[in-house]
Amino acid sequence: MTQTILVTGSNSGFGRLTVETLARQGHSVFAGMREIAGKNASAAEELRTFARQEDLTLHIVEIDVTDEVSVTRAIASIVEIAGRLDVVVNNAGISYSGPLEAFTIE
Repeated sequence: MTQTILVTGSNSGFGRLTVETLARQGHSVFAGMREIAGKNASAAEELRTFARQEDLTLHIVEIDVTDEVSVTRAIASIVEIAGRLDVVVNNAGISYSGPLEAFTIE
């Protein structure tokens, strides 16, 4: 079954590999990353080229997982394009110290 999948932190490393693998498996993949018009512009373009060359359903979406407004916008964009979101692979790297329960979305 084809699923609509968002992978955060997909500009490099495990995130990028996950995006490529899932897209090749036939899923509709949204590669989430920050600053797609800035510091990650080349990574975004490389993924667009990869998708065109292999005829894959892969979209680039701007998302900063530390910003609730950015997350809300990204999800709305995905649902507008794909009609649904089935899976989120939260690969974006942020680092905080302490028990998870001690943190808010902010």
